[in-house]
Formats: sequence, structure tokens, C-alpha cells
Amino acid sequence: MKAKNKFILIMVLLLLAMGLFYRLYGLGQNHSFWTDETQTAVFARAILQRGLPVLENGYTPTVYLPFWYYFPAFFMKMMGVNELAARLPSVIFGALTILAVFWLGKEMFNKNVGLLSALLVTFLKIEILWSRQARPYQLLQLLYLLAIFFFMRFLNLFKRDKKLEIRYFIWAIIIALLAAAIHPLGLLLFVYFFFYLVLFRWDILKKIYQSFNKVILGFLLVLLIVLLWQLNLLVALKTFFYGSWGETFKFHNHLYYYRVFLWQNYGLVSVLAFFGLIWALFKRSKINVFLVVLLVIHLGFISFRLNQPFVRYLYIIFPIFILLAAYMSWEIISKIIKKEKFALLVMIFLSFLLMAFNSKFALKPQTVYSLNEDMQEIPEVDYQKIYEIVKTKLSENPQAVYMANWNDHAVWYLGEGSLNYLLRVTSSADEKDPLSGAIFLKSLESLKEVIAKNPQGLILLESWESELPEGTRDFIRNNLKKEYEVDRLYEQQPRFWPVEIYSWGI
Repeated sequence: MKAKNKFILIMVLLLLAMGLFYRLYGLGQNHSFWTDETQTAVFARAILQRGLPVLENGYTPTVYLPFWYYFPAFFMKMMGVNELAARLPSVIFGALTILAVFWLGKEMFNKNVGLLSALLVTFLKIEILWSRQARPYQLLQLLYLLAIFFFMRFLNLFKRDKKLEIRYFIWAIIIALLAAAIHPLGLLLFVYFFFYLVLFRWDILKKIYQSFNKVILGFLLVLLIVLLWQLNLLVALKTFFYGSWGETFKFHNHLYYYRVFLWQNYGLVSVLAFFGLIWALFKRSKINVFLVVLLVIHLGFISFRLNQPFVRYLYIIFPIFILLAAYMSWEIISKIIKKEKFALLVMIFLSFLLMAFNSKFALKPQTVYSLNEDMQEIPEVDYQKIYEIVKTKLSENPQAVYMANWNDHAVWYLGEGSLNYLLRVTSSADEKDPLSGAIFLKSLESLKEVIAKNPQGLILLESWESELPEGTRDFIRNNLKKEYEVDRLYEQQPRFWPVEIYSWGI
């Protein structure tokens, strides 16, 4: 093995070890889940209790497909039902993402770009923090990178030898299926592949058609459709488009939101990535047009189709920006410094220098990373502390009813069936919330009726929830007794999200 290859191999292994350590550091403190993490924990626990992600009342996930919940359930089986066990799968997937970024950078450009990209991803706070959440987004990002890696290898081998190494394309499809089985956004991988091949690579499609038996091709197509059907992915697609995430034929505009996220938080990366994409198109336009297809479709979908903007939807393809920025940086440095080994060392030194003076990187491991450091969108509250109070009050007053304006944290901390009422305006005709089993209170009048009928009760009031019935927040604050309030999870939070406990008759 050449000295340079040995150096790169050692560096990648070192980055993997450091990446795993940074993502694990402080996680054993088992800080409180945030709301969506609680849902993961609830269904993972249900798998341990019943063998399937199904609650006692029969409710099972739809948009978030059940396959994700088996990962935290596996670790809960080994380590106990706690926060660390639920988050550990993402830690492992986050460390593996470093390797996937290296592979993809090497395949798209060269080993130096792959190494530089892996270096940046290792210490990027946004990569570390999403590798510490009990949510599917880190696994989804990893599967995205692997699917794109195999697809790019398929394209590169065809360009070089004019041979169809179809096994790489099949691997890309298999991994895309896995991604779609984890989260509906994984279905976009099929869209990228389809549009790129149909719009720009008829030469590949023609070669496939000429080289393979038509019966076998038809069988594979039918098999793919059957798999999509059997894995409930077509149902997921329908839910994704017509469910609570979006309305039929209705479009939104969140492009400004994502532009603010990229420009204000990662301006240098964004500029370098833009010029890196232009330069990549100039050098190998036929293959790298795929990157344009990917970015346009993904940004277009999350900006104009989904009814809410969240960083985590863009996070899935965020390493593509890192790869393009690293590529542009390498192209500049390698033009100035002709000796490749010296240029690589200079690039690594400059990268560490950049990270040392950029708040978006963590050269020193941290105990906590706030999900709201870039954009203020996820309530981080100490529900553990809140529910210590709630549990004590309910045990001392067994006749008291319990209500909240969010559904899943009560199921996790108090058990299934523990939430009696859910304060929420909903267009659903259902009288009960399917997840918690709580009765909907959709108006101030219905809240007053429950209080009049029950001599004792507790209400957990979230400050961020916008679906409270009109007038209920003011009524609760003006007429009931305030027992407790928590407004943060970490001391250094950029924004506070007050959660209050109110009571009557206690």
C-alpha cells in the first residue's frame, strides 16, 4: 500500500473513532426526550411488550413507518428502557456516516475530497447533534449517502468502460427501499434516479433495454412495485402527500426559511458548494448533472410541498453541500500547491484552523448540543422534571383527571391510557386521540364542563403548541392554580419553551 493511501486509511479510521467518541460523550446523562423522540421511545417500548410497534389501544404509526422503531427497541432490550438505549442507534449511524461521506467524496471526486469531507462531518455540530437523537434522520442521511454512492459508482463505471455494472444500480435501489421504509422522504431517492435517467441518460436506459432480457426487466419492475406495496410504501406516499404534512394540490413557500438556514449559519459552506457545483458541471457535466437534479427536487419538495419547514428535512442531504464545498476548496488549494501530499496537509491544517474559529464546529466534545442553535424550531424542555411533579400529584390525588395539549409524553412517562383529555382543535371527527386514547377537548366550553364534573385535576400547558382551543390558555392561567413551571432543558439554550402545570381541587 502506498504511503499516501496508508495515511488516508489511518486518518479515516481515526475520524471514525473520534466521531463515535464525540457522539457518545455526555449522552449517558439521559437528558429528557423532546417531543418527537418520545414517540420513538413509546413505540420501541411497545415492541418489547407486544412484539410489534402497536399500542394497547391498537394504534400503530403510519407516516413514520414501523421499521425505524425496531432499532431503538433492540438496544432497549439489551440496555434497558431508557434514553441512552433509544438514542444509541443514531450514534452508530452517525459514526458510519463519516465513512459513507468519505466513500461518496472519493467516488464523486477523489480521495482527498473524501477525506476533507469526512473531517468536516466528524466535527460539525449539526452532524453530532442529530447523531444523538432518537429519531430516524441520521439513519436516513446514511442511507441517502450509500444509495447515491452506489448510483454514482454505476454511472462512473459506465462512463469509463461503457459496461453496465448493474449490481451497483440494484444496490442503490435496495438501499433506497430501506430508506423509504424508514421515512417517506426516502422515496425521493427513486424520484432522483428516475428523473436523471429519463431526462439526461437515455444512453444508459437504452443500453439496459438492449442488454437484458425483456421478460427479466419486466419481472424486476413488477417485483419493485410489489415490494413497494408489501412494505406499505405506497400507503406511506399517499399519507405523505395527502395527510397532515400537506394538502392535496396545495403548495407552500418555505424557500426563504431554508435560504436563511444555509446563508446565516453556513454561508461559507454554501458559497463554496455553489461554486463547487458549477465547477463540477464544467468538468464532468453529464454525471454531475445528477447533483443538480437531486438538489432541485429535494429543495423544491421540502420548500413548496410540505406544510412546515424543518431543518431536519434538509439535513438529510446536507453532506452534499459539504462534499461540494470540500471539492471547491481542494480545487483551489491544488492549483496553488502543485505537490499533492503537501497540498493535502495544508488543506487539513486550514480545515482545523477554520473549525477552531467557527462556532458550527466542536473541536472539543460537548455534553449537550442544542437542536435550536441554527433555527428556533424544536421545543427543548425538561419533561423528566415536569413528570416527576405530575406523577407525585396524581399519586397523592388518585381521583384527579389529567389533561395536556400534547399527546405522547404522557404515554411515555405515565404509561398508556394515563392521559384523560387532550386540549386540541382538530378537523378529525374522532372523539379520541388515536395515540394516547385521550378524549379531545376542542373548545373552552368543553374544558369548563370537564372541570365542573371533576373535583380534582391537573393540566400540563405547553407554550409552543398552537392548536389549543381559543380562550383556553387565558382561562387556565386566570382561573386555575399554577403548580410548577419549567422553561428549558439546558442552561445555555438560545430560546426558552415554558411548560406549566396547573391544577384545581388539589
